[in-house]
Amino acid sequence: MTWKVLFVETLRLLPSKEEFFVLFDYYLQHIEPVLNYVNSILMREEIEMLYKNVDSLRVKECSDRSGKSVETEGSVIDSYPSFWTEDKNLGLLSVAYAITYFVYDSMQLGELQNREWMRDCKDSEDKIGLMEQIYAESEYQLRESEYRRNPTLWTIQAILLQQRRHFRMKDFVTATLWHSTAVRLAQSMGLNRLGDTKADLEYLRGMAETPSKPEVFLNGLGRYQVYKHNDAARREVARKVWTALVTHDWLTATQLDLTYCVSEAMHNTSVPAMLSDREVLSLAALPLEIVEAPLRSAGNQYLEFKMQMARNARRLCETCCESIARMGVPLPSYEIVQKIDHNLRAISSQLPEHLVLDYAQLRAKAPESLQDGNTSALIQRLMLHETLEHQLLSLHTIYLKSGLEDMQYQRSVVGCIEAASNLLTIWGPLQLHPIGKSPQLKWHLLVAGGALAYVVGAKIAHGETDSMRGIELESIQNLLEVATDFLEKVRLENNVGPYGLDYSVSTLRQYCRVDKAKSLHGDSHVDSSNHQVDQVTLPDLDAYLQGVQWLNPNEPGNHFFLAAEISDIYSVDGSHSRDTA
Repeated sequence: MTWKVLFVETLRLLPSKEEFFVLFDYYLQHIEPVLNYVNSILMREEIEMLYKNVDSLRVKECSDRSGKSVETEGSVIDSYPSFWTEDKNLGLLSVAYAITYFVYDSMQLGELQNREWMRDCKDSEDKIGLMEQIYAESEYQLRESEYRRNPTLWTIQAILLQQRRHFRMKDFVTATLWHSTAVRLAQSMGLNRLGDTKADLEYLRGMAETPSKPEVFLNGLGRYQVYKHNDAARREVARKVWTALVTHDWLTATQLDLTYCVSEAMHNTSVPAMLSDREVLSLAALPLEIVEAPLRSAGNQYLEFKMQMARNARRLCETCCESIARMGVPLPSYEIVQKIDHNLRAISSQLPEHLVLDYAQLRAKAPESLQDGNTSALIQRLMLHETLEHQLLSLHTIYLKSGLEDMQYQRSVVGCIEAASNLLTIWGPLQLHPIGKSPQLKWHLLVAGGALAYVVGAKIAHGETDSMRGIELESIQNLLEVATDFLEKVRLENNVGPYGLDYSVSTLRQYCRVDKAKSLHGDSHVDSSNHQVDQVTLPDLDAYLQGVQWLNPNEPGNHFFLAAEISDIYSVDGSHSRDTA
């Protein structure tokens, strides 16, 4: 068999052209608005080119007497052989497989089959098996593209999309290694030195009038490349990809190990201009007035505000690392916590109208009533606030224990309750969208539920102390029940530690029952002691804080690692993560 026949065999998992573009449309509407990895028009053109060359390798087969498939003479069409001889083009094939994997992973099998996808899969096990094959093909094609020697924008896009699997499988080591690889490759391409869009256009338009200058020696070296110096459109797409990569770097660091790869000093690329995907492709001819106009593109607005939030996440990582160097624990000063809190709330106050979320209105409406026809805008609004609230929750859990004991830090207790409540409010509407089913968001909800259980446990054990009298939970009764139900779903039969999720669920359940009884019969008629859960003996707060390792490791300040702790112990479907990873 020729190399073409062998290569065609590797394409058997690639959807047909028609099916892929339906998948791609779904991706653009439901997933890309919060990822910002591609230019929709340019990627569509590139995929068209890919399928044109895939069709050039189609092989007509016949069967011999043994039933084996053999190549017939003249069956290989050799119209575009040069496309497949360039290794970099396999990077585009890797992106196509990665998009397919991402879309399949965002829906249940029933939803997929309703759309006539995965028709041959009989159950979820078949689905997972097929997805693993698709992921393996994406990884294989990326490796065959020689991405280490000649990285392209497809390389970075493929790696970013492949992160979906690593986080779903709780494979954080692979996720962080792949991510650091993407950062290093992007640097080698010069994506961190793209500057801003206006300066690019002024430079390009001045090139015709200015004599060319001799190339500086360093610019000729591999690590000092200038990315597509005469192609304004592709440089603008590269700005988008780099910005998405950096925000992912800084935000993920707060959830894992405080380690980020991109410092501010090496980040010399501006957020892309407020242009539509179509305008980007004609960027070289656009008037500067359009390029400089603020707040034009909803997609890039989302990315700009997310970058601002990510900067504060990076600042928190820096201060925690400095604290570890000094004291051995990630415990930044309370002044810094308050400053970052102020910065995040200032960002929230500057959001344009289409990105503002009214939590009171959200709680009053059924999630289905929020579908206003503009799916992309709604997803961006929900996800931007989800990011904001998770950052605030991560920030204030650092001083949660102190705030429960000392009035000086009570703002962190209030901040935790507010952020956790808002995350629980956002959760419902997000479940109507594929991006809302990502593993990271479920971990965030575990953090929210855990923080509320933490406060409720303190309220039950030490409700008469001065620091606890000002903590009001009655107004979030319904949200506490949502948190209880969610934690119930992910609770394991065999818990880790002396209390684990069993204790958290029991604590929340008990408080909800007592509070509901009070609301029905009046405070004077209810004795809370009669409503305690018989099989649970409440320890005092100190025992609770020391015992629940997934909620609070024994060293102060380690609330910060809440998300990583939970995700390492519990999986979102009730199975042990170390078994599924």
